[in-house]
Amino acid sequence: MDGSDFSEDKRLDDFTVDGDLFQVLVNAELQYSLWPAARSAPDGWTPIGCVGSKADCLAYVDAHWVDLRPKSLRQMMAKAAQVSAQPLRAHGREPDSNIDS
Repeated sequence: MDGSDFSEDKRLDDFTVDGDLFQVLVNAELQYSLWPAARSAPDGWTPIGCVGSKADCLAYVDAHWVDLRPKSLRQMMAKAAQVSAQPLRAHGREPDSNIDS
């Protein structure tokens, strides 16, 4: 393909053009995404109020999405940790205590 059918008014990717405004979305699993600010959020995603350049929105996501695991996985892992710690507590020990004796 020699590119002769490409005109300057066509975009290869409408979501990555510098200068466009984006918004930050979050879903029920507390996962973040960028979306064009001029478009309605897709089902299952909620705008959180951060609108700006792609760089600004990415900086917001980097600062706020510190645990990339889905919410359901975090909850499951926390529950599993509580269950596995119960036998230790029943014997008067803390789960993270050193056992040197």
